[in-house]
Amino acid sequence: MMYRQRGKMFNVIRTTYNPEKGRGEQKIVCSFKAADISILDFSNSLIQHQISKNELNTEEVEEFKNWFESTKEGVQKELNKKENE
Repeated sequence: MMYRQRGKMFNVIRTTYNPEKGRGEQKIVCSFKAADISILDFSNSLIQHQISKNELNTEEVEEFKNWFESTKEGVQKELNKKENE
């Protein structure tokens, strides 16, 4: 899984190997506004719908959840720092 911020959006990308092409193929499995990460919870229906729609396995969900929580924590720290200035 890869996590990218493109403009104002966060994209969660899964890479799977395609033996016919002999290389990996990338697919966005979840996408949400970067500004919303501070107010979203991982259990939010927007995120859970995208997880089930794209059939993420247990390992992928756990990895995504860990990334989401640590990124959310970092964003909240930055917001708190700006408020205290």
